[in-house]
Amino acid sequence: MSRGLARLALATLLAAGLGGCSLWRGGGGVPADESFGVEIVDGPAVVEFHRRASTFYGRLAQRRFNVIATFRDQLLRDYFRTDRAFSDYYADFAQELDDAHFERNVPGQLEVLEFRFEGPGDARVRVRIEGANGLPLRMGSVAVEREDRWERVGGTWWIVPGRL
Repeated sequence: MSRGLARLALATLLAAGLGGCSLWRGGGGVPADESFGVEIVDGPAVVEFHRRASTFYGRLAQRRFNVIATFRDQLLRDYFRTDRAFSDYYADFAQELDDAHFERNVPGQLEVLEFRFEGPGDARVRVRIEGANGLPLRMGSVAVEREDRWERVGGTWWIVPGRL
């Protein structure tokens, strides 16, 4: 089997096993910064990305994001190359929850909607975040969707926060 067919077969198997998440390579967007050592994604790197991203988003659910204990969580910080990158992501995430009026800044559920590979070592993850409505006398829930950028550098997938 050629390498191209092997890659296609792996992507197809992964897509089928991700419960509706899609994997595809496409153009558009900001290209990965290869000066930081971004690596070509192939076979095992795709599986590693899925595992790492799923674990990260699983850790975000049911955590309060306006408290210092969550900000100091070393396991969350391990998904970012620098403390500054973590701080930028955390501030943006907490602000997004606050702006959407999540009760106590707690995302109740996080659902990964899409894994998308945009180029060598460059991936995007789109998630839907739901939680209780924190506004007075407002029953029900609130939800937001966000897209996070990941890069593979030094054999590890890292979240790259957007500019604040």
